[in-house]
Amino acid sequence: MDEIAAGLHSNGVKYLLVARDKASSVKESVCGGLGMVVPCKLVAEDWKIGWKAKGATGDLVRGEEIVDLVRRFMDSKNVGRKEQEKSERLVDKLLEKEDHLRRTSKLS
Repeated sequence: MDEIAAGLHSNGVKYLLVARDKASSVKESVCGGLGMVVPCKLVAEDWKIGWKAKGATGDLVRGEEIVDLVRRFMDSKNVGRKEQEKSERLVDKLLEKEDHLRRTSKLS
């Protein structure tokens, strides 16, 4: 966690570091239009709404790797970022439908 925080801090961009990995946090981030850099297969690989932080030395992610990832992530012209934004809009719509169905089923 120290390496991630140091990498984000040294990058010089605004960020919010959330140190939990739960479905509600993911849902809040998607609905709020926030991108994510996460160590989570579901978010990064399955839903494609975040970028997986992968350490060059196994599972350990170094600060320098976070800096590189955040720079690419913050680049609005990055093709990967544009694809991620498309996936985020799709997942956001699906989550809205799920919430709507849940609310209407409680009313019945």
